[in-house]
Amino acid sequence: MNSIAKTDAAARDAREGDHNIAADHDAVIAAALDYVFGVATKDLARIERGFEIDKAQMKLIAPDPAGGERVFTVPIRQVWEKVWSQSPGSPDHTAEVLNLTVTEGRMASITINSNNVFIDQLHLYKLNGRWKIVDKLAIRHPKAEPLDMDLEAIFGPQ
Repeated sequence: MNSIAKTDAAARDAREGDHNIAADHDAVIAAALDYVFGVATKDLARIERGFEIDKAQMKLIAPDPAGGERVFTVPIRQVWEKVWSQSPGSPDHTAEVLNLTVTEGRMASITINSNNVFIDQLHLYKLNGRWKIVDKLAIRHPKAEPLDMDLEAIFGPQ
């Protein structure tokens, strides 16, 4: 496991780097950090920099009140409008890369421990030379408190 400690300048430089493996890894991490810290600081422009915002979805595994679990599938823009923009910011937010895979320099998967609250697996494509998140799979971190929101009331029946 590698801890992430990148500055905004380093993230920007990684997005603009040449097309080698190290540059791809850095650019994938930069896109992931744009998402994580964009949410933490309520910065929609930064979130949009990380996501293919009009195509990306979040899939969240959550407890079902009737028992068991269910998956909520929600467009990222709707997650921003109904949850992220309404939640308090997190100025001391942390992120840790748990896993990173780049395939053929065109697709990638990165798993992030986000503040010990969620574990996100992000899937990215390289679109027009830029890495963009197109899918976010999320689960609660095992040490996190149970989710205290009515997801069905927020996102509708799933």
